[in-house]
Amino acid sequence: NKYVDETAPWALAKQADQRERLDTVLYTFMECIRVMAIFTAPFMPGLPARICTLLGHDESLLRWAEADQWGILEHGIKVQKGEQLFPRIDITQFSKVEEMEKLEQESQVPNEPVQVEKEIDKIVEFEPIKEEITMEDFSKLDLRVCKVLSAEKVEKTDKLMKLEVEVAGVVRTVVSGIAKHYAPEDL
Repeated sequence: NKYVDETAPWALAKQADQRERLDTVLYTFMECIRVMAIFTAPFMPGLPARICTLLGHDESLLRWAEADQWGILEHGIKVQKGEQLFPRIDITQFSKVEEMEKLEQESQVPNEPVQVEKEIDKIVEFEPIKEEITMEDFSKLDLRVCKVLSAEKVEKTDKLMKLEVEVAGVVRTVVSGIAKHYAPEDL
């Protein structure tokens, strides 16, 4: 947003002698969007595909190996019209919700919530099963995000699920003990 505000492409578009600068600004903006799409893929999986569609490309544009490279997009691409990726939020909706919550709270009769909280605290106290790890130990871990391509329960087991996953462009088959907690179609 800061880059767009500072470069003001709408003002550059009105000046015939600034066409080259406008092209550079828009190209820089599109490359930033491409890189952002790569980085948001793990936690906003539908967004990158929508961005690629607007840029007139398929998802091959979103390779992790190219996230740190500049100039992947060809110059002169035509951005497609489409739905807003992030629609504007109407702040007035929040104030209405807050008013309704306040009215709901006022209409409820309190029934000693403090006593219930004390009882819950007693129940929740437990001895840790294992000692917590230090930040130094945590920093040694190699955690990676993957895309689940297929999932199926392993026959004659309750806990095991066979997963086909893609990690950094490589497809692997793994078995995990998550079948009691997740249905294959949810993955």
